[in-house]
Amino acid sequence: MCIYDARTYNSCKRATETKEYEVSTKELITASIGTFQDLGYTIDVLNAEFGLITASKKQGTTATRTNLEEDPLKLSGAH
Repeated sequence: MCIYDARTYNSCKRATETKEYEVSTKELITASIGTFQDLGYTIDVLNAEFGLITASKKQGTTATRTNLEEDPLKLSGAH
């Protein structure tokens, strides 16, 4: 159990939110890359030995819809 004070709050909170899974490094890297790409990121640097993935995303080049039930063409007035 954590004692919450100003000095230990963040590290204690992280420790309680941490989950461990039995998964190989290869599976973890592969899943992480897929997730980044699904979110629209481009993988810039990959170093599997150190578990380093660097990705970037260009802003303003794609349209984002938060409500999948709305028709974007009706919202913009286009037909």
